[in-house]
Amino acid sequence: MCRKLDRPFQIVSCENPSSLDDDLAGSAAPIHERNTGRPLGVIGISGYWWNSHSHTLGLAIMAAEAISQQLELRQKNKDIRAINSSLDLALESIDSGIIYFNSSGEIRAVNRQAIELLVKTKESIPEFKKRNFISLFAHTAIPSLADICREIDDRGSYTTTLVPSERSSRHISIRRVAGTEDEFLAEIRRSSEFGKTIAEAVYSNSRITFDDIIGRSPAIESVKHTAEIAMRHCPTILITGESGTGKELFAQAIHNGGPRARGPFIAINCGAIPRSLLESELFGYEDGAFTGARKGGYQGKFELADKGTIFLDEIGDMPYETQISLLRVLQNKQFMRIGGSRPIKTDVNIIAATNQDLLKKIADKSFREDLYYRLNVFSIHLPRLCDRMEDIGLLTEYFMEKYSTTLEKDIRGISSTAMEMLRAHNWPGNVRELENAIERAAIICQGTRIEASDLPENLRRENAPTTSENKDFSLEEMLAKHRGNLSAVAAELGISRPTLYRRLKAQGLYSGK
Repeated sequence: MCRKLDRPFQIVSCENPSSLDDDLAGSAAPIHERNTGRPLGVIGISGYWWNSHSHTLGLAIMAAEAISQQLELRQKNKDIRAINSSLDLALESIDSGIIYFNSSGEIRAVNRQAIELLVKTKESIPEFKKRNFISLFAHTAIPSLADICREIDDRGSYTTTLVPSERSSRHISIRRVAGTEDEFLAEIRRSSEFGKTIAEAVYSNSRITFDDIIGRSPAIESVKHTAEIAMRHCPTILITGESGTGKELFAQAIHNGGPRARGPFIAINCGAIPRSLLESELFGYEDGAFTGARKGGYQGKFELADKGTIFLDEIGDMPYETQISLLRVLQNKQFMRIGGSRPIKTDVNIIAATNQDLLKKIADKSFREDLYYRLNVFSIHLPRLCDRMEDIGLLTEYFMEKYSTTLEKDIRGISSTAMEMLRAHNWPGNVRELENAIERAAIICQGTRIEASDLPENLRRENAPTTSENKDFSLEEMLAKHRGNLSAVAAELGISRPTLYRRLKAQGLYSGK
């Protein structure tokens, strides 16, 4: 799935398509060529689900990013060695700070960005080259060059976060130049920029636009029009709608069509992260903020989303105490890391989504009223699938093509009986339920078109013939028996109300819409 979708993907236990895999969990992330975005491969972590962790997917993502960076740096190394006569000039074309040095710490080449990141005073490249590489970090925790070499031999690279000369933190990565024993390249970036690079690689694969949202019904066209107005002005947006209606798709489309499209799009499910971890995921924490805190601290999603969009899904499940911190971000455009002492400014567009009635939660004292009105600057309500049944055909065609390609099958259509069953169902799970039904049918399908027998059992059961107990009763008699109560007639026949409406219309017994 990660390879097909070209984005991080995680599946746990009963989410697997086969019950044989219910004991398993897997997380995978794509590896891309940094300059072109071309997919190179996939790295996955799998095992028993009870040994998995909520951060396993993040680990896969970080590993994929590290591989991409190493491949990029290896290519840079080749370029550098090919133009030794103008090495300093070549390094100037690299966005990050680069220092080329040998095992004695002698600096052979450097670009201006590295100088700006590491020293307070303005120095020329010749002046900077007089320094020893290790002496640049005399007041930090960086070890000796011999220790760095040992770690490079063991792990392939040495990476750390440091604060040289009391400046803001920097991320440094040191690798041996390919084909040499005593020449090294150090890549230096601001820690915030390093985090954003990861965010862009992971989350900016949000490629959905309004053209990708399937549907021509008046209901969906109206919502698209409203969302397109919102995307031009970047207000705080609240998307509401039942589960499976496509709230994240609309959030991505708004981001990709607006002025922040070049920035990161970061999505976080407020209901899927444990209460104790949500605030650190959103706002990050400083080094030593609590027992088990990551060395060097941790950048939260708001920090990574700077100049972009953060999508807060299932906002109705956000803990009450975290709502207070979110309200402060909305009011002041700044936040503090856990354990931090200075505010961090942020410039993000917030899109929140929920399938819950927030006004009811306000009445229940489980959601803050002031936060609701801060989020509800621009509200977009997505229609249920049963309110846009005109789109069933288009959606079915799209999902058939999608899974025909994914499953490497030659599925070209769907029978009229099967399509009639799809149109008769009321789809409580909305578009997600329809997609699951078509995926299941595509897996089972043995020919070139989906038949009624390929559809899920609940759809077939709704359209099954009436039971022997009722076969001698006409629909007209059944209506008379239950005094026109359509729900009672449908229940006795064992069919859904939409199916009953369809049969009544066919016999001229019902003229309603």
